[in-house]
Order: sequence, then C-alpha cells, then structure tokens
Amino acid sequence: MGKKETLTTGVTVVVDEAFLRESIVNPNANIIQGYPAIMPALKFSAQELNGLLVYIKSQSTVLEE
Repeated sequence: MGKKETLTTGVTVVVDEAFLRESIVNPNANIIQGYPAIMPALKFSAQELNGLLVYIKSQSTVLEE
C-alpha cells in the first residue's frame, strides 16, 4: 500500500485503504493502466470487507516486492 499507480484516465493515484475499498465495491470506477476491467462487483458485508482489507494490508510488504 502507498504505491502510486496511473489509471486509464491518466490520473495518478496512491493505492491506500480508500482506493482498495472503492476498487472492491465498484471495480470499474478506477482501472489501473495495463490491466483489463474484468473484476466483477462483489457484495460483502461491512465486516467481511473490513476483514478483507485487514488481510490485504497485512500482505502489503509481500505484494510490493
């Protein structure tokens, strides 16, 4: 987390919790350049979404390598 990415719109964003939350709930809102818009919208309860975000954040050092 904290990595900068460029969207298909040309806008540069920081990948943070808010970005991840929006990307999970509304995956077509912000597409990162070079990736197809193939993720389906997923329905999670607030508790499930929070748990998923905690897991993603715990893996962020692994993902950045």
